[in-house]
Amino acid sequence: MKKMSCIICEMNSPLNPYSYMALRILTFIALIAVTFAPLPAASIHHPTPDSAVVEEASLNLIAPNGGEILIRGSRTTVTWSSRHITDGKIILVLYSKGVKTAVISKGCPNTGRFEWKIPENLAADVNYRVRIRWSRQPEVNDFSDADFTIRDGAN
Repeated sequence: MKKMSCIICEMNSPLNPYSYMALRILTFIALIAVTFAPLPAASIHHPTPDSAVVEEASLNLIAPNGGEILIRGSRTTVTWSSRHITDGKIILVLYSKGVKTAVISKGCPNTGRFEWKIPENLAADVNYRVRIRWSRQPEVNDFSDADFTIRDGAN
């Protein structure tokens, strides 16, 4: 009788070809049974509203976003897009050279636009940017991508 290697026992043992084949078939069936065995009821996850995936909120400032020339005393529209912001308010802040200069809005609705009357007392400068943020999560925010200018109307 020829010696054949037994995969299960990891040792050489004298098996006839039929016993060896039967052992291989049983091993294969056991593998299939384990692979396709139903999960216990406790391990099956049924999503509930509380366990639903929460989409990440985001804000994107559209304008003024850099390069614009705005006139003191005139009106302009601050525009933005948002995702997954359903409550809370939008806060708009004006910065000059990285320093908070004025609050444009302490909390407006998330409509995607805010009509802003540029104050007459702002310094004429080329280094302004707007920051937009969500009142409920301040880390959800965006800045103008580049500086814009506020100047006198007479220039």
